Amino acid sequence: MTMQSVLIFTLAGLLLVPAGLSAQASADEDKQRSTANTWAGVLADADCKARQPDKACEVSASTASFGLVMADGSFAKLDAQGNSLAANHAKGKQGPIKVKVTGKLAGDTIAVEQLSPDR
Repeated sequence: MTMQSVLIFTLAGLLLVPAGLSAQASADEDKQRSTANTWAGVLADADCKARQPDKACEVSASTASFGLVMADGSFAKLDAQGNSLAANHAKGKQGPIKVKVTGKLAGDTIAVEQLSPDR
Protein backbone atom coordinates (compact mmCIF):
# COMPACT_ATOMS: atom_id res chain seq x y z
CA MET A 1 0.00 0.00 0.00
CA THR A 2 1.42 3.36 -0.95
CA MET A 3 1.58 6.37 1.30
CA GLN A 4 -0.99 8.08 -0.94
CA SER A 5 -3.46 5.17 -0.47
CA VAL A 6 -3.03 5.29 3.32
CA LEU A 7 -3.66 9.03 3.30
CA ILE A 8 -6.83 8.64 1.18
CA PHE A 9 -8.22 5.90 3.48
CA THR A 10 -7.42 7.96 6.56
CA LEU A 11 -9.17 11.04 5.18
CA ALA A 12 -12.18 8.97 4.10
CA GLY A 13 -12.43 7.53 7.63
CA LEU A 14 -12.26 10.98 9.19
CA LEU A 15 -15.07 12.17 6.95
CA LEU A 16 -17.30 9.22 7.86
CA VAL A 17 -16.97 9.57 11.66
CA PRO A 18 -18.92 12.89 11.91
CA ALA A 19 -21.64 11.47 9.64
CA GLY A 20 -22.00 8.50 12.01
CA LEU A 21 -22.15 10.77 15.05
CA SER A 22 -24.75 12.95 13.37
CA ALA A 23 -26.88 9.90 12.55
CA GLN A 24 -26.65 8.75 16.20
CA ALA A 25 -27.71 12.19 17.48
CA SER A 26 -30.65 12.18 15.08
CA ALA A 27 -31.67 8.69 16.24
CA ASP A 28 -31.47 9.82 19.90
CA GLU A 29 -33.71 12.83 19.14
CA ASP A 30 -36.23 10.60 17.33
CA LYS A 31 -36.29 8.19 20.29
CA GLN A 32 -36.90 11.06 22.72
CA ARG A 33 -39.83 12.33 20.62
CA SER A 34 -41.25 8.82 20.38
CA THR A 35 -41.14 8.27 24.15
CA ALA A 36 -44.40 8.95 25.97
CA ASN A 37 -44.44 11.47 28.82
CA THR A 38 -47.05 12.35 31.41
CA TRP A 39 -48.18 15.89 32.21
CA ALA A 40 -50.54 17.08 34.95
CA GLY A 41 -52.67 20.15 34.60
CA VAL A 42 -56.10 21.63 34.04
CA LEU A 43 -58.19 21.13 30.91
CA ALA A 44 -58.79 24.32 28.95
CA ASP A 45 -60.74 25.38 25.86
CA ALA A 46 -58.01 25.44 23.17
CA ASP A 47 -59.93 27.80 20.86
CA CYS A 48 -60.33 30.31 23.70
CA LYS A 49 -56.61 29.99 24.60
CA ALA A 50 -55.68 30.69 20.97
CA ARG A 51 -57.65 33.95 21.09
CA GLN A 52 -56.84 34.90 24.70
CA PRO A 53 -53.63 33.18 25.89
CA ASP A 54 -53.66 34.88 29.31
CA LYS A 55 -57.23 33.82 30.15
CA ALA A 56 -58.04 30.62 32.12
CA CYS A 57 -60.49 29.42 29.43
CA GLU A 58 -62.37 26.83 31.49
CA VAL A 59 -64.07 24.13 29.47
CA SER A 60 -67.82 24.10 28.97
CA ALA A 61 -70.39 21.77 27.44
CA SER A 62 -69.72 23.40 24.06
CA THR A 63 -65.93 22.93 24.15
CA ALA A 64 -64.76 20.84 21.20
CA SER A 65 -61.04 21.59 21.15
CA PHE A 66 -59.17 20.96 24.40
CA GLY A 67 -55.76 21.75 25.75
CA LEU A 68 -53.79 21.31 28.95
CA VAL A 69 -52.57 24.19 31.14
CA MET A 70 -49.69 22.94 33.27
CA ALA A 71 -48.58 24.21 36.70
CA ASP A 72 -45.84 26.36 35.14
CA GLY A 73 -48.45 28.10 32.96
CA SER A 74 -47.41 26.40 29.73
CA PHE A 75 -50.14 25.22 27.38
CA ALA A 76 -50.37 22.35 24.90
CA LYS A 77 -53.27 21.43 22.64
CA LEU A 78 -54.65 17.89 22.63
CA ASP A 79 -54.94 15.88 19.41
CA ALA A 80 -58.24 14.43 18.11
CA GLN A 81 -58.06 11.40 20.42
CA GLY A 82 -57.26 13.69 23.35
CA ASN A 83 -60.23 15.90 22.49
CA SER A 84 -62.53 12.87 22.53
CA LEU A 85 -61.14 11.60 25.85
CA ALA A 86 -61.30 15.09 27.40
CA ALA A 87 -64.89 15.64 26.23
CA ASN A 88 -65.96 12.34 27.83
CA HIS A 89 -64.06 13.14 31.02
CA ALA A 90 -65.47 16.68 31.28
CA LYS A 91 -69.13 15.70 30.87
CA GLY A 92 -71.18 16.96 33.79
CA LYS A 93 -68.20 18.53 35.59
CA GLN A 94 -68.00 22.17 36.71
CA GLY A 95 -64.98 24.33 37.51
CA PRO A 96 -61.33 23.49 36.85
CA ILE A 97 -60.90 19.88 35.71
CA LYS A 98 -57.53 18.47 36.80
CA VAL A 99 -56.15 15.64 34.67
CA LYS A 100 -53.02 13.69 33.86
CA VAL A 101 -52.25 13.26 30.18
CA THR A 102 -49.87 10.65 28.83
CA GLY A 103 -48.65 10.96 25.26
CA LYS A 104 -46.04 12.36 22.93
CA LEU A 105 -45.50 16.07 22.41
CA ALA A 106 -45.13 17.12 18.77
CA GLY A 107 -44.74 20.89 18.45
CA ASP A 108 -47.50 22.42 20.56
CA THR A 109 -49.81 19.37 20.47
CA ILE A 110 -49.87 16.26 22.63
CA ALA A 111 -50.68 13.03 20.80
CA VAL A 112 -52.71 11.60 23.68
CA GLU A 113 -52.44 7.96 24.66
CA GLN A 114 -54.24 8.24 28.01
CA LEU A 115 -56.16 10.86 29.98
CA SER A 116 -57.06 10.27 33.63
CA PRO A 117 -58.26 12.29 36.64
CA ASP A 118 -55.55 14.00 38.71
CA ARG A 119 -56.61 14.02 42.32
